Amino acid sequence: MISVLLASAALLLPAVPQGDPNYEVVRVLDGRLLIGEIIDHDLDGLMVESARNGGRFQLAWSDLFPGEAERLKTGFGYKTEFQTPMVTADHLLLVNGQQITGRILRRDNREIEIRSRAMTTVVPISRLAAPPEKVVVDATEVLTAEQFYNERLSQINETDAMAQYEFARELEAVSAYQQALAHLTIAAELGAGDSALLSRIEGSIPRIETAIKHRLETDKIKEIRTLMYRERFSLAEEKLQAFKDEHPNSPVYEDYLKVAEKFESEREKAMIRYLSLNWYKRAASMLKKKSLDRKATMESLQTYATTDVPQALRVAMAEELDVMKEGMDLSEVDGLWQRRKERKTKRHQAGFGNGTWILGEARARAGMKAEEEAEENDGRTQAEKDLQDRYRRYLENLESSRRAAGTNEEDSPDDWWKNATASARYMWLLAYYAEFSGDFELLKVYFDGCPTCNGDGFIELIELGASSTSGGKKRKKCTTCHGVAVKRSLFFR
Repeated sequence: MISVLLASAALLLPAVPQGDPNYEVVRVLDGRLLIGEIIDHDLDGLMVESARNGGRFQLAWSDLFPGEAERLKTGFGYKTEFQTPMVTADHLLLVNGQQITGRILRRDNREIEIRSRAMTTVVPISRLAAPPEKVVVDATEVLTAEQFYNERLSQINETDAMAQYEFARELEAVSAYQQALAHLTIAAELGAGDSALLSRIEGSIPRIETAIKHRLETDKIKEIRTLMYRERFSLAEEKLQAFKDEHPNSPVYEDYLKVAEKFESEREKAMIRYLSLNWYKRAASMLKKKSLDRKATMESLQTYATTDVPQALRVAMAEELDVMKEGMDLSEVDGLWQRRKERKTKRHQAGFGNGTWILGEARARAGMKAEEEAEENDGRTQAEKDLQDRYRRYLENLESSRRAAGTNEEDSPDDWWKNATASARYMWLLAYYAEFSGDFELLKVYFDGCPTCNGDGFIELIELGASSTSGGKKRKKCTTCHGVAVKRSLFFR
C-alpha cells in the first residue's frame, strides 16, 4: 500500500511551495521522501497531506525510515522514555557486607552520618570495611524529587529556553511533575519564536498533566522501577502483576509495558552479577573453615571440595536470590552461574604447593607436555635413558619393600595435611575445588620446580664409609615432592 501511495514521491520536490513552515520532509521505509504537512498524529502513526497534490497518506510509525519515527515522536512529545538524571554520591561498604549509598552529611573520627533520600543513618567508623567511595548513581536512589529540584535549580540558566525545557524533562523523570509544568511554562515564554521547541512543549504538557491526574498509577510504576534498581525483583514482580490486574485501562499503561518488557532481562543480569560477586567469597569461606580441621582425611577433603561445597553453594545462592526470584531450583542457579562467562569476570589464583604430590604424578604434571618433550630430547643416549629408568624402578621397588616391612619413610597424604600450615592447607583445598569441582573455568596452569630437589625429583646422599665402587653416593626420592618434582598452581575464574 505504501508503494502505491508514494509512487510519485520522488517527483514532489520541484512542486514544493517555498517558505511554508508547516511542511515536513518524511523519509519512508523504502528510502523515498514524502513532503507535506502533518495534519494528524497519535501513538499509532501520523497523517501527511502532500504538498504537491493535497493527497493524504496514513502511515504507521513502523512505515518510516529507521530513526525517523523517533525524531518526529520527540518533536510531538511522545518520547516518554527518559534517561533518569545521574548524581554523585558516597558509597559505604560495611564489614557485614551491607552497602549504603547516599550523601555524607557529617563525619568525624568516630562516625559518619549519611542520608539516602529521606532516611539518615549514623555509621561507626569501626564498621567500615573500606574508606568511603565516590560514585555516580541514579538520582532517585539518593534524592527525593524535592531534594533533586532544590539541588539542580541554581545550576539552570534562567534565560535559556532549551535549558528550561531540558530541566523540565529531568524533573519529569524524577516524578517532580508540578515543578516540571512550571518550567515548561517558562520555556514556552522564553522560546516564543521557536516553533520546534513549542511543538515539543505542547506534546509534553498533556503527558505530564495525565501523570498528575493519575498520580496513583504513576507512583506505582515509579515504585516498581525503584525496586528493580535496588534488585528486589520478587516484590517488583508482585507489584507488576497487581498493576496489570488493577489498572488495565490506565492512560499510563504504556509506561507499565516499558517496565514490564525490561523486567526479565534486568532481573537475569542482576542475578548473574550477584553470583559473580559472591560465589567465590562463599566458597573461600567454607574452604577456609574446613582447612582448620587437621584431623580430616584426604579422601573426605576431596569429596568435600568436589561434592559438598558445590551443592551447599547452590542451596545458599538459591536462598539469597529469593529476593530477586522466589522458589528458584538448583538447576536455575547453576545455569545462571555458567552464564557468568559471558561477562568479564574476575580471575583468582590458587596452588597445591608442597602437597602437589598428593594428586599423583599424572594429575600433578598435567599440562607439561612441552616440558616433557624437551626432556625426551635433552641429548642423552638411549642407553643412558634406559639406565636411569632401571635405577628409578630399583628405587620404587626398594620403597615398596620398605612399605611391606612397615618401614615407610614417606609421609602419607593424611600426614601432610596434619603437619602443613593452615594457609598451605587452605590453598591446597581451594586449588583442588577450583580445578576438579567443575564450578570454575581453568584459565592457566603453571609450575615451579621443587626447591628441595631443584625439580629433579630425587636427591643424592653421600654415605660416609661407603665402598669406593659405589662412590659413596645414593639417590633417594625427594621427601618434599615425592618424585613429582614440581609445585602446581593455577588461575581460574
